[in-house]
Amino acid sequence: MSSIAKRFRPGFSTVRVVGLLSLGTIAASAQVLSYPDFSVTTGLSINGTASTTRTSDGNVLRLTPAACCSAGSAFAAQPVPFQLSADTFSTFFQFRITNPGGLAPADGIAFIIREKGLPNLGITGGTTGYDGIGHSISIRFDTYRNEGEINNNRVNIQTDGTKENLVSRTPLGVANCSLPAGIVGCMSNGDVWSVWIDYDGSHVHVALADSSTTRPADLIDLPLSLPALLNYAPDAAVGLSAGTGGGFENHDILNWVYFSTFNPTPTGTAQLMPAKLIAPPAVVSQAIVRSGPGPR
Repeated sequence: MSSIAKRFRPGFSTVRVVGLLSLGTIAASAQVLSYPDFSVTTGLSINGTASTTRTSDGNVLRLTPAACCSAGSAFAAQPVPFQLSADTFSTFFQFRITNPGGLAPADGIAFIIREKGLPNLGITGGTTGYDGIGHSISIRFDTYRNEGEINNNRVNIQTDGTKENLVSRTPLGVANCSLPAGIVGCMSNGDVWSVWIDYDGSHVHVALADSSTTRPADLIDLPLSLPALLNYAPDAAVGLSAGTGGGFENHDILNWVYFSTFNPTPTGTAQLMPAKLIAPPAVVSQAIVRSGPGPR
C-alpha cells in the first residue's frame, strides 16, 4: 500500500473535505491540502487572471486564459509549517495546457513555496507569474525559450524570484515544441501531465509524466536547503502560478494535493488521486479537520 493510501486508510471517516487539512495521521503540526478538482476552492487565495472553469476535465483551476500578457496564481490561504525540524514536503498535481497561440506557446506553470507575507503573484506578462517573489523557490514547467534558456520545453528550478536557473532539464529529451500538438513529451501538447515534487530535507526531487499517473524516475534531484531559501521563516505559503506574454496558452490545473511531510509516491507506482474526505459539519466552512487516527 502506498504512503498516500496509508494516510487515508479505514479509521478516518470517508467525508468530503476541500481545502486545508490537519490530520492526526501525520505530525501534530503537519497539514494536507487536497483538491480532487476545483468545484470548490475553499482554502485558496486566487489571484490575477486565475479562475475556475469547466472543461472536459471537469472543474479546473485556469491560472491564465490563452490571451496575451496575463498572470494568475492560487495559494493556500493558510500557511504551512516549515521549520528546520519540519522542513519536508511532498506534492502531486496534474495540468493540461491547451490553445497555444500568439508568438508561440507560452509561458508555463510554476509550483512555488515562499516565505509567508510575500506577494502571491509576481511579474505579469512574459513569465510564469513567479519572477519578483523573493525568499522562495519555484519549480517551473516552462514552455517558452527566453534569452539564455536552453529550449522551449524544460523543467527548471529558480529561487528568490529571479530568472536565474539552478538547474534545467528537458522532459523525455524533447527540446523543440514550437508546434507541440501531438508530440509526446511537449508539455504544451494538450495532454494531461502528472507532476510529483518532493523535498526530503536535503534534496528536491521532481518527476513528471505525459498521459500517465505512474511515477517515473526523477527528472531532477537537486541538493539544497529550503529553510535557508525561505529565510528560516517558521511558516511558508504554497501555491501555483502561470503567465503569458506575446505567446500564450490556457494553463489548467486539474487537481492538487500537498503534504507538509515527506510522503513520496515510489517510482513505478501508480498515483492515488487527491482524496475527497468529509469534515465534521462544524468545520466544513473552514475545511479543517483537527483529529484522526494515529500513525500506522
